[in-house]
Amino acid sequence: MKKTVLLLLSGAIFAAAAAVQAQGMAPANRDYECGYYYQDGLRVTDCDDDPAGTPVQGEAVGAYEGYTEDTAERIENPSSMLDMTDDYSGLEKFGDPNGIHFIKSIEYSYSIGNYQAEMQIPEIRGMADPDQQASLNDFIRSIVYSAMDEFEREGRAVLDEYAVEDVPHYYLSYDFDIVTSNESVVTLALSYFSAGGSSYRSNLYFNFNRQTRELILMDDYFIPGSAAASILRDEILRQMRAEMDRDPETIYWIDENAGENGEMELNWDDLLANVGNNYGYYINEFGELVVAFNKYEVAPGVMGTPEFTIPMGVLTEMDKTIFNQ
Repeated sequence: MKKTVLLLLSGAIFAAAAAVQAQGMAPANRDYECGYYYQDGLRVTDCDDDPAGTPVQGEAVGAYEGYTEDTAERIENPSSMLDMTDDYSGLEKFGDPNGIHFIKSIEYSYSIGNYQAEMQIPEIRGMADPDQQASLNDFIRSIVYSAMDEFEREGRAVLDEYAVEDVPHYYLSYDFDIVTSNESVVTLALSYFSAGGSSYRSNLYFNFNRQTRELILMDDYFIPGSAAASILRDEILRQMRAEMDRDPETIYWIDENAGENGEMELNWDDLLANVGNNYGYYINEFGELVVAFNKYEVAPGVMGTPEFTIPMGVLTEMDKTIFNQ
């Protein structure tokens, strides 16, 4: 198996709310924003004593860079100005405290009019390879920092177009959870959710070998055109068809649901490559591979985020094709 950490993201992870069209309203008061940001358990931005929020001066920058409370001057790197330590003894740990575990490294809550964002972001600790651990944590933070930037840019742009009371509602969140924890594997899920005119949800999964404290990568299962990927595709198609046979209201974009001219037909090479490149799979409590698709990827939104558990017998067949290459 490959051991490199792939840093590719689907466009959906970075997707933000659609741009709001101007309605001829007067620009809103820019003071109507407030939030806080915790990094490594220490507060960076505080507006509890200023309910209206601190006016932002100068160019719009990421919330994670922070502002001073008294003058609203930009802090280039707030974490370097704090009494940071590597102790983390006061932070809650999730997972095995003596092995792979996670702490809530970042907490972010911000409101700009009716635009609201809440994010709780983990930091991975206890990996055998400190360089890979640092790379993985940088990857996770880069996702969230990009979301913070986009949220604030769009929220302020909307306030320029609407009166405060007319600002559309939009909500964005990132959160994390442990979805698998047994003697062999611990799996961390990073979940994204947004809701405005419609909603969107996606997940990234990070699987760790509890004994070796290494990231488990299963890239070889998802290589376009490979025998293993073909077996995986056929198994997922089998499960989709079985679900639709059992329940007429279940819809996947396959067979007759792909459209008269096949306009909705799924591109399985792209789909499976996206799953492999973007941590779209996890190992469940029974050691089975679970392939998780994002909302709208393989079905209408009403189907949510479909998951398909791959039986061990199918995994064995996939492994044979890989090892016999």
